[in-house]
Amino acid sequence: MTAQGSKKKFFLRIPLSFCIAAAAALFAARFLEGPRLGPHYDFLLTCRPPPPVSQEILLIETGMEGSAEEPFPQFSMEPPVLAMVLMTLAELDGASLVVDAPILPQTSGEEESLGEILRQFDGEFALLGRNIRNLFDAIRVGSVIPEESDLFVEELINLTEQGKERLVSALTHRDERELEELSRAAEVFGEVRGFFYPGQGGAVPGGSSRFRLFEYREAPPDRDGKLRRIPVSPGITAPPGYFRRLFPITGPANGTPSEHIVYDILKDRYQGPEILYPWAGPVLQNKKPAGEQDLLIPLDKEGAVLFERPRGEEYFRHIPLAVFQEYEEADRALYRELKAAEALGIYEHLEPENHPPLVYEYVLSLKEELLQSPDSEKKTAWRDARRDYLKGVADFLTGPAEAELGEDSAKAFGDIRLGYVTLKERRDLLAEALPGSFCVLGPAFPPPEAPGAAVPGTAASALLANTFLTGRAITPGADPCILFWSLICAFFVCLCIGGMRGLLSLNAGLLLTLLTGAGFGYSFIVSGYWIDPLIPMAAAASGVLSSSCYAFIARRRYIRRLRNIYEPFVSRNCLRRIARAKQFSPSGYLSAKAAVVAVRCAGLTQREDQKEPLEAVPEILAFREAVIRLFTQAGAVIAGSDGDMVLAVFGSPPEQAAARAYLEPAARAAGFITELVRDPQSAALLGGSRRAKPQGLEIETASWHFGIDTGECAFVWTPHSGYRVVGRPAVRSRVLSSLAFRYRTRILISAGVNKKITHMLVRKMGALKIYNGDEQEFFYELVTPKARVPRNGQDPR
Repeated sequence: MTAQGSKKKFFLRIPLSFCIAAAAALFAARFLEGPRLGPHYDFLLTCRPPPPVSQEILLIETGMEGSAEEPFPQFSMEPPVLAMVLMTLAELDGASLVVDAPILPQTSGEEESLGEILRQFDGEFALLGRNIRNLFDAIRVGSVIPEESDLFVEELINLTEQGKERLVSALTHRDERELEELSRAAEVFGEVRGFFYPGQGGAVPGGSSRFRLFEYREAPPDRDGKLRRIPVSPGITAPPGYFRRLFPITGPANGTPSEHIVYDILKDRYQGPEILYPWAGPVLQNKKPAGEQDLLIPLDKEGAVLFERPRGEEYFRHIPLAVFQEYEEADRALYRELKAAEALGIYEHLEPENHPPLVYEYVLSLKEELLQSPDSEKKTAWRDARRDYLKGVADFLTGPAEAELGEDSAKAFGDIRLGYVTLKERRDLLAEALPGSFCVLGPAFPPPEAPGAAVPGTAASALLANTFLTGRAITPGADPCILFWSLICAFFVCLCIGGMRGLLSLNAGLLLTLLTGAGFGYSFIVSGYWIDPLIPMAAAASGVLSSSCYAFIARRRYIRRLRNIYEPFVSRNCLRRIARAKQFSPSGYLSAKAAVVAVRCAGLTQREDQKEPLEAVPEILAFREAVIRLFTQAGAVIAGSDGDMVLAVFGSPPEQAAARAYLEPAARAAGFITELVRDPQSAALLGGSRRAKPQGLEIETASWHFGIDTGECAFVWTPHSGYRVVGRPAVRSRVLSSLAFRYRTRILISAGVNKKITHMLVRKMGALKIYNGDEQEFFYELVTPKARVPRNGQDPR
């Protein structure tokens, strides 16, 4: 192909393939928007350095174990238990608490336990029995005279009715009382957030401003069921005029959007959270006080955070909920032991302010006052009194009182010591873990082994809190940014393979596509900026396939055109080599230095004139077919015929494209014709072909005369004239072939050919006059063993 034609197809192929790649990028970006994450994201995430783990986070695990059918069982938090946890956190300086389980009073869910019901009934009926027994004892000893007995019986009936009302109230209004106590405990502690079941309502008795309830809703997993992101803020939309109107930001699709419970409690640490819209995508900006760097958390199109999971041995601190319960129970058990020892008189030597049971009851009264009207002063007084109480018990146990005790008192003293040790062990565990901790209360869970694995809500809240506290999150690429880089990569790939042939462009393009995906994957590993490699790979692969198809189709059309043009004039091997060689224009005008051979059959024109037309056809066709077969198999190109003469060219543009012009065309032509005259049946003459020779080959070749000239020639092909050679060598070779018979020789060559074949034997025969002057040019006979003309031959002219 000519340079102009190659450039034309090159500049047509690249835009066409790039347009297809751009369409594929748009489709892939729309299909994978969100972004849509999958196993390839999980794999690349494991290649990133593990994220830091905030030591502020503490998981309070309920200890519930799942099963194969339900790996993370549903768990509900009872208000009394949660109130106990809040007061313990308030006592030991916990910072915040997220209850990642629905708060559900006992009577709102499953029925109250039988033991609790029996205790309530036993208490009321025991009170009723004591009142009846006391009344009859008073009548029996005379304390109540018969005239007043009716009055006391009526009073006893009233007390019975009151007991009934207390029992009914305890059973029917338990939920309200427990929620009221929970609300007060939340007000004492501070920052706490919890869930309620849909339909339960979010109102908290007492109207605590610190205890906010959210509708219970698990973090929605991705389409494959794995959790990789957590919605943080309500649905967000681009501001007016924002350039991303083509790809608007949408909110969560599963109902009314709401802030995540963790973000709601953490945002109070910042000043005015705001959503920004930079080129890279939406960002949640949490402003910090002057002099501190703002916290920027990238969001996806639904306002969710793409979190990273801690891996390896580093994971969140955790403590069982049972430790809180054991601490509460140990505290009550110690008071019971202290109260029981009071009857033994072991506190007689103590001052009233150091009397352990009295101090404990004083601490309880401070706690009740704090719960009735929470404020910071009462909270401080309660915590100090609590600390003084435990210090007083420790001082009592280490003081001299034990040496003066009797056997019964010593046993009670030992029980007190054991109770205190148990309480101190639990308190030390909590005092080490709780101060300043961001606590998440919920079901226990093992550390996930792989990104995207199923996790309970407790893990999701902890992971989101870790993202905000450490400031490390995955940045999802914005659609315009993804499209920009995808189109850049697709254009580069299309440009690289734009000049390659079909199969080579396909292989090279697929390799570049894989390198493109690997490049984006590596970029994500290093920077944490997520551009789904599938999108640029889809764009590049589409461009590669379209470019390769274009190359295959253009190549097929080119080969078909070559066959239509050259198949009658060159051999099949030459045609295949031309097709494999660098393309050139089969049509148009080309020039080359070539050797032209005119082959003339003596007497053919005379016999054609003497015979009937139909009788002359076989001989004429046999001559032309023999010449075409012999010369094309030798690598020459047939470039015209006229009557008894056929022109064959060595060194023509098709031959040069086939890389066969490795010798001087004139030397090749002279050598081939010499061999032809000497032995027409030679296998070397036919290029190693085993095909049958043309019929009558020996007879025809014996009457052939050859004229050879070399020089600059023009070559042209048209549908009407076929392939033709034009120029002085074509004219001179015709003249020399005619003179060959007159001089009774087989081969005449020009002076130009003679200069190229110094190794062969020649004989000067005469001179040709130059048409444009008086100069003459000698011609020579190429001497061969069989170079004589039959004596009965006639001049072919």
